[in-house]
Amino acid sequence: MLPCHIVRDLLPSYLEHLTGPETEADICEHLESCPDCRAARNAMAADLKTEKAPPPKLNFLKRLRWQQRLGAVLSVAATLLCLVGLYRLEYCYDLTSTAEMKEIIRGDLASVSISNFPQDGEVDVLETTTVKDRMFILYRVEQGGTFERQGIYQFQRGLFGKYRFRSGEYDTCPIVNTSLIQIGRQRYLEIYTANWPKEAASFRVFPGYRPPAYDGEEEILPDISTLAPVYEGTAAKSILQVIPVTEEQGKAGFFGSISVAYYDAEGSRLDTGELIKLYRNSEGGSGGGGGGNGAIWPVDVFQVILVILGIIMTRYFLCPEPKKERKDHL
Repeated sequence: MLPCHIVRDLLPSYLEHLTGPETEADICEHLESCPDCRAARNAMAADLKTEKAPPPKLNFLKRLRWQQRLGAVLSVAATLLCLVGLYRLEYCYDLTSTAEMKEIIRGDLASVSISNFPQDGEVDVLETTTVKDRMFILYRVEQGGTFERQGIYQFQRGLFGKYRFRSGEYDTCPIVNTSLIQIGRQRYLEIYTANWPKEAASFRVFPGYRPPAYDGEEEILPDISTLAPVYEGTAAKSILQVIPVTEEQGKAGFFGSISVAYYDAEGSRLDTGELIKLYRNSEGGSGGGGGGNGAIWPVDVFQVILVILGIIMTRYFLCPEPKKERKDHL
């Protein structure tokens, strides 16, 4: 039989079931006959149960994981809320009615600080057309029944059916005007008028064409008879066309109203300069204009920043940085 001091040394391994079968049998035999060693075993077993009481660590880890998931969900929700709010703030124009269009244009024109601009002029929306997600609005401004300005407003449609301002332009040229624009990768030509000259029956728009500005320049300019028009139109109260142009046509260039040739009912070409003189506005002007573009890129950049911050915060909560293990150097 094993002596008491050896049994007591083996009790921790015995209680942890780390002893071999023969040693365990010898210890059991000794404990049956030795009350002191049995008491020592019972006391040690009680202490061992106390030490093995389930710690609250698992519950803490579960609570920590739940808090991490909640933080990630709140980060995503806050990012989406900010994005939707910013998006609705940017796409805020309702263009479902002509009256709403007039009010938007009138308010914008009233804020334009241009010398001799007809602030109290009457705005009339004549036509609208859409290309992809863009809406183009042709307007005319009159003052006292006299033509003052014409131009185009361009808006971009959003996901919720409302629009944001892209650009606005005006000119005092009282007949057909042209302007090159870019939508995505495609170039388009705006052709518009809110004041058709009654002397003309039709018109054509030519790339790379303009009338000579001085004597002898016609010798170096392309002959209009050799050019192919990009658009042909007939007399109308108002005209608004936005047509795609090829790369070659865009490189040839368009020069506003002077890229347009007018023809009478017999097909004879009219003098554009003389037509403009007949339809000068109340200021006596026959050309000139301006406009502006909406500040699009700051809003888009801010949206990208919001998305990046949302991703960073979500990763912070879902993928916390693991603690680095300390290495004890002996």
